[in-house]
This record gives sequence, C-alpha cells and structure tokens, in this order.
Amino acid sequence: QEKLCAVFPELQEKMFSVSWTDEDGDMVTIATDEELIIALTEMAGPIYKMVADVKNQQKNENNKNNSNQESQIHLGVACDACGKQPIEGHRYKCVVCDDYDLCGSCKADGHHPGHNMMKIAKPVNVFSQRLFNRIHKMQESESNKNNCSQESETHPGVACDACDKQPIEGHRYKCVVCDDYDLCGSC
Repeated sequence: QEKLCAVFPELQEKMFSVSWTDEDGDMVTIATDEELIIALTEMAGPIYKMVADVKNQQKNENNKNNSNQESQIHLGVACDACGKQPIEGHRYKCVVCDDYDLCGSCKADGHHPGHNMMKIAKPVNVFSQRLFNRIHKMQESESNKNNCSQESETHPGVACDACDKQPIEGHRYKCVVCDDYDLCGSC
C-alpha cells in the first residue's frame, strides 16, 4: 500500500485494499510484501492485473473502528494450544502446518515456535491452504538460498545490463518486471 500511495498520492488519506484474481477465480487480498511476491509469481506476465478497492472512509475515521476488530469472533476455529473455541480477537494461522491456529494469548506466550504465523483480524478472510503451501515453499527456498554460498556462484551466459560484465559472478539481481534485465552485485 505504501508503494501505491507513492505513485498515487490521492490514496494517502484513503482506506483501500489491493487484490488479485488467482487461477481458481478467487479474489486474494494482498496485505504484505510476501503476499505481493506470491501474487507476482502466480500471475502470468508480462502484464500483472491488481485491483485497488478504495473505501469511502478516511484513514483516521477507521481508527475508531480498530477496537471493533479486537472483538471479532472466529466461529468454528479452536486454538490448538489452549483449546479455546471460538477464537476471539486476532487469530494466528500457521503457514507451514495444514491446520494449526492460535489465539492471541497463546501467540503472545510463544506457542508453536519456529513456524511463521499469519495474523487474521477478520473472520471473513478465508485463505486457501494452497496460499499457505506457497508461502512455506517460498520461505524454504529463501532459507536454502541463504544457506548456500552465493559468493562463488557463476551465472554462465548472463551479462550485467549496467556494466556488461559476463558472466555474472556472485549475487545476480533479476528484474521481476522486465523480460531480460540483470545486474551484478557491484551494480
């Protein structure tokens, strides 16, 4: 949303959400950079269609409604740590496990360490398991990249579009928008 506000300054004082349509025809809301990356990898390029839904109320009007979110009830969802059912307030869904949820208290107490949790404020936000599987795969992929020694990696046949160094050695930066634009770690 910050990126959109920079491009469209009139959105700075408005409440809005950004979404995209997945391959099943479901509208998926983008709330984080990670969800944006998922959207960009799932959509077929080179043109990426996203929808910005602008609400009628201003941002500061919404602050009055924030206390309302704490009283949200997630019917049919139980906390897997303490057994509380239904979960009231924020629900935390594990992005690794198929069916693991925590209430706000158990999340604050540090239950289910080592797995990333997605905060769900409104019960109407239903996320497909496919989304969580995709997030988990991306996290594993990133973890594997961080564990590898990329400094010694060579990218044969790939030239830096800024300094023309070929092949790129070490870190390679590939543009996610352009079809063929790469930079070396120096550029």
